[in-house]
Amino acid sequence: MKEIVSSWIQIAEIEEIEEKIDVYDITVEDNHNFYANNILVHNCLGGIYSNRIMRGNALNKSDSEIQAELMQLSERFVDAVGEDNFYLELQFNRLKQQHLVNHHLLRHSTHSGVKLISTPDSHYYKPDKWEARELYKKLGWMGNDPSPLPEFEDLKCELYPKNAEQMWKEFVAHYDDYKETYQGFEQVVKDSIERTHDIAWEKCTDTWIDTAVKLPDFNKPDQTAFQQLAQKVKQALVKEGLHEKEAYVERAKMELSDIKHLGFENYFLVMNEVFHKAADHTLFGAARGSGGGSLVNYLLGITQVDPLKYDLLWERFLGRHRCVDPSTYVIAESGKKMIKDLEEGEKVLTHTGDFRRVIDKEEAVHDMAVKVKFGGQQIICSPNHRWIIVRDSEQMEVMACHLQKGDKLIKNTSSK
Repeated sequence: MKEIVSSWIQIAEIEEIEEKIDVYDITVEDNHNFYANNILVHNCLGGIYSNRIMRGNALNKSDSEIQAELMQLSERFVDAVGEDNFYLELQFNRLKQQHLVNHHLLRHSTHSGVKLISTPDSHYYKPDKWEARELYKKLGWMGNDPSPLPEFEDLKCELYPKNAEQMWKEFVAHYDDYKETYQGFEQVVKDSIERTHDIAWEKCTDTWIDTAVKLPDFNKPDQTAFQQLAQKVKQALVKEGLHEKEAYVERAKMELSDIKHLGFENYFLVMNEVFHKAADHTLFGAARGSGGGSLVNYLLGITQVDPLKYDLLWERFLGRHRCVDPSTYVIAESGKKMIKDLEEGEKVLTHTGDFRRVIDKEEAVHDMAVKVKFGGQQIICSPNHRWIIVRDSEQMEVMACHLQKGDKLIKNTSSK
């Protein structure tokens, strides 16, 4: 047996071929408080400071009374995390309440010495995604809110990441309407924007977003998720009178085998729940894209197209897609070998240093791919091909579509 000796090589470039994959979103849940490198931040108007300010205003408390409450809060936070790790946050949007909060925070910073930062809420990653978020919010009510989507001019907040120039423009846009709040604090606001930049680039370490798919787990002690899915498919075959047609039974078996192999059973169960719930409130088309090629989708009622009737390919939707280009070589016990020439039963070298048997080999068409370049070489692979990498000094496993420039790949330098 060979003993593997590994080193790391950095990804120089990643190219998506034929289709761009838009991913990445992050939401801070519940109360939106969190520590970033020991810095306590809060990115929502409903925070404890905003709560005290709004409550004080509703009770007609004087500015001095509200400021006294804020001073007590800051003393507790500073005592807990240290004055260098605690900041007050300004935001700029069309909410009248936000400018009331800013009014008190600006003055409280002057009295307390607690420094200010300026940040935007980030619910979508670029400006033109506002409409998708509004639609998402309405879908969350599943039809209980029949009102149309708002016009852009009616938005109270634009919730995407902003740079320093954009933050200053937001401030300037509201300056005249709230001059009593901001007059005399122009330089303070500028400093807060600069300080936010300095914290992000000098105090915070790199943060990598966990981009793994998050799905509910349907597994039960007495029945696995896959068993539940297989049962639904079997019942649907019988209900539609397709259980006596060999082609449908074999296609269902094949698709279920791929789903089990890829671990996607929870995905199909989720889609089954979503579509049947949504069907009570809206109408659906026959199918979307390659999803129409799935008999399982058809049997679950997710699509309305019989893929066998129209010779639609399952492999274009999911399938055990070819992971890497056919000419890519692997290290078998017999030596180097192109993956297209590898046979089931042969053993190949793994990153653990062991030779492990190949138990399955499939080749299918994939309608998009990822080209990964490193050290003067490149590998073309499917988006769901998994790589073992080092990122931020941590070893992890990610899909090709989640690779980032600078990630380090294992370089094999095996010796006898």
